Amino acid sequence: MENKVVPPLRWDFSNMSAEVLGTADGINDSARSPALQLLDEARKCFEEDRKKGRFPFLELPYQSTEKIKTLAEMVRERFDNFVLLGIGGSALGPIALQQALHSPHYNMLSRDQRGGPKMFFIDNVDPSEVAPLFELLDPARTVVNVVTKSGGTLETMALFLLFKDWVTKHVGSRAARNHFIATTDLNKGALRKIAQEEGYPTLDIPEAIGGRYSVLTPVGLFPAAVSGIDIDALLKGAADLDQVFQKGPTSENGAIWGAYLHYWSSTQKKRNILVTMPYAEGLNGIAQWFGQIWAESLGKEKDLSGKKVSTGQTPVVAVGATDQHSQLQLYMEGPMDKTIQFISVEAIKDDLSFPPIKAEGTIALLDGRSLGELLQIEQLAIEASLTKAGRPNCKITLPSLDPHSVGALFYFFEVQTVYAGRFYQINAFDQPGVEAGKKIIKKLLLRKNRL
Repeated sequence: MENKVVPPLRWDFSNMSAEVLGTADGINDSARSPALQLLDEARKCFEEDRKKGRFPFLELPYQSTEKIKTLAEMVRERFDNFVLLGIGGSALGPIALQQALHSPHYNMLSRDQRGGPKMFFIDNVDPSEVAPLFELLDPARTVVNVVTKSGGTLETMALFLLFKDWVTKHVGSRAARNHFIATTDLNKGALRKIAQEEGYPTLDIPEAIGGRYSVLTPVGLFPAAVSGIDIDALLKGAADLDQVFQKGPTSENGAIWGAYLHYWSSTQKKRNILVTMPYAEGLNGIAQWFGQIWAESLGKEKDLSGKKVSTGQTPVVAVGATDQHSQLQLYMEGPMDKTIQFISVEAIKDDLSFPPIKAEGTIALLDGRSLGELLQIEQLAIEASLTKAGRPNCKITLPSLDPHSVGALFYFFEVQTVYAGRFYQINAFDQPGVEAGKKIIKKLLLRKNRL
């Protein structure tokens, strides 16, 4: 008898059901039962498209990592500072990995404690963020990873020009070639051409994978490896979840059900806001990354037939327990237009136990407990209070905050997004609204008069 594959994370959508929330706010059998056929049909189409190679990001968990690790080891040996230049999906994924799997004080640790270079991520063209680095860092000990799928992202290339000038002035044009690594399209784009001319080492972003689905390509894996993250464990977590999804029944597939329930909430209950509330500071970056993939993939004016539909939920990030004291009041008593998506961690790393408490009152409740336990209790309490108030919520639980679980979480959200796109009947891989803005930026830059 074949052993059942155990999911590397857990999901719970029961607090979106009529059995828990009541018929006015939750999904009931009259809506859920017909959905099973729809979900089976969606899964069949999904699997057929996968066989045809239309979802290449699904195969990323099975890729070879040798080239990435070899180049990362070279960087770890030669440089003290690693700077990533990117924007959108070229930066959000790498940043999320660092925040999830390293101490927030990583750059303050000694070199021996870190094991690798200090990590800096520049994802904006605000001079106040960029200029200080030119004063703080030694260009001779700094490597720059330029990340752009198209090879011509204006903001990224603007930053590249500045860093290239800075490094070249200090080490010379010949030596500067050893300070840049390009992560870009295999065959085309301005960055690919520059890398070939200058002799920069390169890492390839698969042609059919867009930026917001690229965290498990060299975009995210390379900086992760440079900082010492086990990227094979990341991919193993994603692969393990993929096997669960492939072998398990549709009725137990969390990504399909999550996609459908969020779609149903948006279209049937007008819950057009999805709040992601991680109860772990390290998951804040993943919540921000999720905001991009959910908004950019599903926020579309037209469906696949060309009909104007203006779809999508607005993603919002709220961090537990911090935002219990800021945003929660709105979620508890404000408009019924939101679903709360909790992310929790079962095993707390580096937990701190409270010393014996002699005081009376509320503080005495902490006696014999730990800081991590308090965080988990607060998540359970907020989940219960929202449910009692008839506010729909769901939860994803990671066994621990480690590469295996984090890789699975990225994969879960990517698959869920693609299924949601199918339910909305829109293209989850383009971004025409973003492209419209880019065209106007170019027109303004062509003006001869300054702003």
